[in-house]
Amino acid sequence: SLVVSSAGDVYSFGPGSNCGKLGHGEFEDTNQLTPKVIEALAGVKVRAVAAGLFHSLVLTEHGAVYSFGQGEFGQLGHGDEECQYTPKAVEALRGVKVSSITAGSRTSLAVAVNGVAYGWGCEDARLGLGLTEDARL
Repeated sequence: SLVVSSAGDVYSFGPGSNCGKLGHGEFEDTNQLTPKVIEALAGVKVRAVAAGLFHSLVLTEHGAVYSFGQGEFGQLGHGDEECQYTPKAVEALRGVKVSSITAGSRTSLAVAVNGVAYGWGCEDARLGLGLTEDARL
């Protein structure tokens, strides 16, 4: 689970396996029973978070998107299928001001302030692109 405080800090908690889905920078093989701040986002004001099955998205107040966790289907948007143990900016969206985000089980979606929608990850008709193969951002 992810929560954003009124100060814009992000906390995560819950089962801690699967490629750093809690964003604390290490392989988490135990449960995080209480909310723990994601230190890698210190100083970043966060407006929204979205949690997929084993990955998460973060939207900053300036419209930047970060992702972390399992990347097996390209759902992190980093151009590969690697695990990301701490939040990392989605470089393909650099320069795009995003207004909203959401995460599916193995997909990620973002809508820019100009109304353009971006989707990446496991396709299987989940992204609405008419594709059957996974979509990389």
